[in-house]
Amino acid sequence: MKADKEWFDNAAIKYEQLGYWEKLTLGQQLKLWAEKYQNRIALVEDDTRLTYKELDHKVDELAAGFFTMGIKKGDNVVVQLPNRISFVITCFALFRIGAVPVLSLPAHRETELDGIFTLAKPVAYIIPVTFLGFDYKKMADQLVKKHPAVKFIITDGKSENSINLADISMPPVDLEGPSYRDTALLLLSGGTTDTPKLIPRTHTDYAYNAKATAERCKLNLQSAYLAVLPIAHNFPLCCLEFWGPCRSAARSSCAKPQALMKRSRLLRKRG
Repeated sequence: MKADKEWFDNAAIKYEQLGYWEKLTLGQQLKLWAEKYQNRIALVEDDTRLTYKELDHKVDELAAGFFTMGIKKGDNVVVQLPNRISFVITCFALFRIGAVPVLSLPAHRETELDGIFTLAKPVAYIIPVTFLGFDYKKMADQLVKKHPAVKFIITDGKSENSINLADISMPPVDLEGPSYRDTALLLLSGGTTDTPKLIPRTHTDYAYNAKATAERCKLNLQSAYLAVLPIAHNFPLCCLEFWGPCRSAARSSCAKPQALMKRSRLLRKRG
């Protein structure tokens, strides 16, 4: 462990000196984007439009709510939300606190999540009530029985015996926040051979990943990107679809499977 830390510290100094890694957390990055781009559209979901300024404010309010609930810096939180604006707000709110989102895919079920919960020991589990006909709240109730570390089941919508994500937000408060070298999030491996493994990414390296891919793909103020793949995957999340457009003031659209199927049927009819 000591050798690993020494290697990381040396690598971090090198990347900072070369100008690759910025001394900013992802929460601080969003604050800068909001100051720079203000009323430009950041996110689109169906008929909902959210500007950079509005996004930043909603993140501050939700971070205050999470903090007041008792979610603190260093806590792990399993986030299993589909492609929605609420996913983005939730992740950035956790970044602001220094809590670590563990990004589970909507397709994960109790078998995968049991292993993930055993490894991560999350204090909270954030889910849709239902998605594509599946009852996530029922699954959450079973998982919590086996994993007492989970203090809060938070649902993106109203559900019995859970906390509604929309009811958590509070007036912003001053937060200590994490360091830019701290772990920002835990991605999951594909799980092709066993239970998905946790992959830590720091605030600064993940921000550079997004910056480099956005530059490579030549995103600019006129760009728009449709997030089709599940956004909790590393590629959709950082290798262009969300963080990249945000850095470039492009807009990201969250695609829902129902909407994509409907559009596909329309295209076939037109063809």
